[in-house]
Amino acid sequence: RSRHSGRSYGGAPLTLAEVGAALWAASGVRGVADGLPARTAPSAGGLYPIESYLVAHRVDGLETGVYHYAVLDHALEQVETAPAADLRRRAAAAALDQPIAGLCDAVVVWTAVLERTLWKYGQRGHRYVYMDAGHVGENLALAAAALGLESCHIAAIYDDEADALVGVEAPEETVLYLTTLGRAPASR
Repeated sequence: RSRHSGRSYGGAPLTLAEVGAALWAASGVRGVADGLPARTAPSAGGLYPIESYLVAHRVDGLETGVYHYAVLDHALEQVETAPAADLRRRAAAAALDQPIAGLCDAVVVWTAVLERTLWKYGQRGHRYVYMDAGHVGENLALAAAALGLESCHIAAIYDDEADALVGVEAPEETVLYLTTLGRAPASR
């Protein structure tokens, strides 16, 4: 009942534990089935084409920068460090110049490695990739709500700027959308 698109941020910084819990809920490994990692989100054919990146603006215990979520290790791999003001500007620019992507505490950037699905399903695989992307994003939004955090999905992006933000290059891997994450101001 508490899940909604939250666009106001400004409370205390996120904690690394909150970020970890939200990322795990989005697409983490929940166990092993038939000798393979079973994830928290479904994926067509169990192929998991969606990758998660974290743009950390204000996360206690984490240096400002860009990180890749290594699902199998439940760990963040540093992609880049950057001055906070520069990273906030680039995040907002990638989100079609929407300030919210620079004002939140963190942005989760969802990318697709299309070939993971297309090799098996051909052109029809595109729709499966988009469904998979929706599953992980909604899992994150539900986890954020359960943690008392705000989130907002943003599909309006500049492709080149979004890809550059997390260091990927189309067509091998490309950004599909972003999800802002943070704590609401204390006055709410």
